[in-house]
Amino acid sequence: VETDALIGYFLNTVVLRANLGGSPSFAALLDQVRDVALGAYAHQDAPFDRVVEELRVPRTTGRSPLFQVMFVHQRAGEDAAATWGPSLVEERVVFDTSVTAKFELTLTVIEHTERVTCALEANAALFDAATLDRMLGHYERLLEALAVEPGCAIDAVGLLSAGEQAQLAQWNATAREFPRDVCLHELFERQVSRNPEAIAVELAGAQLTYRELDERANQLAHHLRERGVGPEQRVGLCVERRLDMFVAVLGILKAGGAYVPVESTSPPERIAWTFADAAVSVAVIHGDLAARVAVPNVRLVAIDTDAAIARQPRTRPASGVRSDQLAYVLYTSGSTGKPKGVEIEHGMAVNEVLGMGELEEVTPRDRVLQFASLAFDFSVEEIFVTLSRGATLVARGVDVPTAEELYGPQFEGVTVMNMATAYWHALATSTPPPSSLRLVVIGGERAMPEHMRAWLDLAPGCALLNGYGPTETTIAATAWRLRREELVPGREVPIGRPLPNYTAYVLDARGQLVPVGVRGELCIGGASVARGYLGRPDLTAEKFVANPFGEGRLYRTGDQVRWLANGSLEYLGRLDHQVKVHGFRIELGEIESVLASAASVREVIVLVREDAPGDKRLVAYVVGRDGGPTVDALRAHASSALPGYMVPAAFVLLEALPLTPNGKLDRKALPAPEVASSQHAYVAPRTEVEALLAQVWSELLGVERVGVYDNFFELGGHSLL
Repeated sequence: VETDALIGYFLNTVVLRANLGGSPSFAALLDQVRDVALGAYAHQDAPFDRVVEELRVPRTTGRSPLFQVMFVHQRAGEDAAATWGPSLVEERVVFDTSVTAKFELTLTVIEHTERVTCALEANAALFDAATLDRMLGHYERLLEALAVEPGCAIDAVGLLSAGEQAQLAQWNATAREFPRDVCLHELFERQVSRNPEAIAVELAGAQLTYRELDERANQLAHHLRERGVGPEQRVGLCVERRLDMFVAVLGILKAGGAYVPVESTSPPERIAWTFADAAVSVAVIHGDLAARVAVPNVRLVAIDTDAAIARQPRTRPASGVRSDQLAYVLYTSGSTGKPKGVEIEHGMAVNEVLGMGELEEVTPRDRVLQFASLAFDFSVEEIFVTLSRGATLVARGVDVPTAEELYGPQFEGVTVMNMATAYWHALATSTPPPSSLRLVVIGGERAMPEHMRAWLDLAPGCALLNGYGPTETTIAATAWRLRREELVPGREVPIGRPLPNYTAYVLDARGQLVPVGVRGELCIGGASVARGYLGRPDLTAEKFVANPFGEGRLYRTGDQVRWLANGSLEYLGRLDHQVKVHGFRIELGEIESVLASAASVREVIVLVREDAPGDKRLVAYVVGRDGGPTVDALRAHASSALPGYMVPAAFVLLEALPLTPNGKLDRKALPAPEVASSQHAYVAPRTEVEALLAQVWSELLGVERVGVYDNFFELGGHSLL
């Protein structure tokens, strides 16, 4: 009061902090803020600049220290508080855009005699006008709800206006009339009838026409039927990348069975566990893999050496399988230490295949790359989008091709390529693709914006689709077509909008819809949500929940996203410890469980490090017991139970895991792994070729010296390098 008559600016900024943990009620929050404010006012004579100086806060240009949001509450008249009571009115104010914002966001509330005026001032580089308008609307609805019910939890108030709800509903208006009674293999059979002599699949110069592929698959189906395979029967599949692997997939489906694929390079123990968990009694294999798939009570059918298959009829068997019965079961990494099988019905897969086929605009003139492993759900889309539209499937061999090989004679004339995002990242900055290539479809991992921009310059005539979808929603649930104008600096690459007959909801922890621009968990509904996890009713009930906004169920993805103003979704990371490395979905808990089972291990933490931009790798931090394990022993133990992509690239042995003062793991204090040392005695390069190879490895892996007997993968290498 004593300063009212003086000339000058006698305001001091007071820094306040509110704790919204535990979902407090509005009344409880008011009590908390009152106590915090009174405590701050008791020390308001401490100048703000002095506080910053004493706390030694790191200073950055363009950002205020200690706080970034300013709240100003003023009264226009001394009698204001006594009169406005229930007649609260919110008024939108358009502020002068020529003013320079002092903070990221400033909310000014002024009490007038009969109304309250709220104004927002914001940094235009962070907030646009539409966002600010939505925020004012949300603030108004929050005040209205809490004034009526002060005891209400603050996060229980729905913020969306009727217009916002209508907008979200419009983005989910994806209903399409697709056939509901068709099975996956029947989509292929329709094309056999239309053009039987067209080339269906091609691998390393060998080909099968639609008729030949159909007849060979029919023979295998008859053979499997004689061995008891029928609807809902799960059939193991362990084959290498040869032409008849497509015969195997179609043959199992035509017999009415559901295929359960495993990688032929997986440890035998993992193959045996998977087939046992899926209750497989028959497995289709290549003959030379019999020793790896010697599983008790599983009858092996060698597709390449069993002469009885060739004696079977070439006509289609009558399996009686329906669209609501199983087509395949894919196993994904599990947080409890064991993989979990995702059950996909024919109708679910058909819906996704037809939707992506329209989006990709595949025609019989297209030659489509088949890149993914059969154990990766992307393969279903590659195979059946192509074969359902009469195009030719061009399969890669066992080895992952380089850019030069991919654009070479073996894949000549390929027009559409499907591949994991991690592999595409290497292509995006290398060699321009051939003129025949019109579309690339990527998925399985975060797409890096800088690679998107590089691709636009490298291949301006080739379209790019960024797909998103967990195995539990049958491959791609959303997709986004690359557009230069939508690549906003500092923003992630969108994952697009829902595909036909899919719905996408972004929900908060209470299961309420969140506004545009606000992060939440992505929950996917629609015709392609999986049946559930095989033999895991508890986990199925946890992840597949009733849809409060419509029919069917929602799958809780565990992914954080937000809606953008244009109706696309932006991926923001995981809510748990699931990761994607080189396109593979990995639960870190499964790796930790395997390593912890070693007798010499007391504690273990596995995480993903990206010490070099774009180069993710798994690192295991291990605390041993009784003398501790060696790195070689740990790697061997992991390799005996996990597929290669889940074996950590580096192992760090620690005396103890670093902890924060409150006893939690301090992940930031975990050291970067040192360059792996070889288990072999060092032998220097002896020839010009060996010296050149050693130099290449040294540069690629960041290793100071490389010996003749060193192992590329043990030094931290992986296939994409």
